[in-house]
Amino acid sequence: MSDEPTATYPAARPAPTPPQPPTSQQPAPQPPAEPAPQPQPAAAPYQQTQQAQQQPGTPLSELLHDATQYTEPVGPYPTTPAPTRDDGVYRAGGRPQLAWLLAAAAVLFEIPVVFVLVRSLAASGIVVSGVVSGLLLLPGVPLFAAGLYHLFSGHIAVRPGEGAAALTRRPLAVLLVGTVLLVAGAMAAG
Repeated sequence: MSDEPTATYPAARPAPTPPQPPTSQQPAPQPPAEPAPQPQPAAAPYQQTQQAQQQPGTPLSELLHDATQYTEPVGPYPTTPAPTRDDGVYRAGGRPQLAWLLAAAAVLFEIPVVFVLVRSLAASGIVVSGVVSGLLLLPGVPLFAAGLYHLFSGHIAVRPGEGAAALTRRPLAVLLVGTVLLVAGAMAAG
């Protein structure tokens, strides 16, 4: 005999036999017996808590503490800022109230612009300064409002070392074009 420990394995279950049609000579097959129940481990933490609840005269502080004594402590909320996605891709979202406010302001400022454009075109002699300023301000006001939305909602981000090339990307370009159109329209009305 060797001194090496031998492993003991549970007995293997016999392979199931295929069902056979009942005949008059053979009795009907019996369903397989259910496996024997496994032995229960020692009392689990929640069972200990239930035992503590069942004992009369247990202080309330123990009853309240028992339910949470087995949880792991959680560290403080992380104070480091979440990483920002600075991949140059515009993502919508954010502040719908700001969008509604700027859209309402743009519509209110468009009313006088349309009025000036129509009056300049319908006058007995076309007023060129009114037509030019109206045509420049008509797209300039909504573009400027959209640029302000991008600015105030934090969608405008310039990557390090990008410089003037950032002006060609959409959020910043909208603000730039809107500002140029507003200034040009104001100069044409002058």
